[in-house]
Amino acid sequence: MSASSIILLAFIMVCAFGCKPGYKFVSNFLSRKRSCVHTEIENSLNIEKESLSFLNSILLKNENIQEEIKKTIENANYEADLIIKNKEKQIEEMLDNYQDLIISKIDNKISEAVQKLMSDSVIIAAKTAEKLIQEYVRNENNNSEVISSLSRDLSKKLH
Repeated sequence: MSASSIILLAFIMVCAFGCKPGYKFVSNFLSRKRSCVHTEIENSLNIEKESLSFLNSILLKNENIQEEIKKTIENANYEADLIIKNKEKQIEEMLDNYQDLIISKIDNKISEAVQKLMSDSVIIAAKTAEKLIQEYVRNENNNSEVISSLSRDLSKKLH
């Protein structure tokens, strides 16, 4: 063996024995970096799945809330319609009652006016009769006793 082949063999052996620890170091380093990157990728995928799940649950809740709001509005409209109908009936009943009350008051006033008119006409007729009788008495002084008793009876009845 020549000196150059011995040197070459020694160089190959040094490279073989020297590269093996370097290879292990580089391979361990790359393995650690690959596991870190793999963990980050898995974390990002998990976050994406959780985000999609959260978004779907929010959309589902939003639909449920929209349905509840719609039902609540329908119930409120229904109750408002019932209240309005009840109040309309109450107002109509009150108006009917007031109308009946006003009609009865007008009827009473008309009855009172008719009675007063009748009593006034009786009084006027009595006074007219009394004046006629008095004129008749003035004209005929002969029947003074009969006429005075008639006049007294008529005055008593009028008062």
